[in-house]
Amino acid sequence: MLNILWPIFIIISFIYAIFSGNVQEVNKSIFDSVGSAVELSITFLGTMCLWNGIMKIVQETSLMSKLTKLL
Repeated sequence: MLNILWPIFIIISFIYAIFSGNVQEVNKSIFDSVGSAVELSITFLGTMCLWNGIMKIVQETSLMSKLTKLL
């Protein structure tokens, strides 16, 4: 349902921006949002790489099996 609503909202927003003359502001906010999304993705990617590396080390040192036996 949301995959239908979001494109409708976006299209209505663009149409409203065209009629109200705010196309430049809409374009600026789109590019600002894209920049923020890329920064957030890079941050999450770094964190994910760190924890995947830690988990790989834990698996190779058989620390996971020792922790399971302990629990």
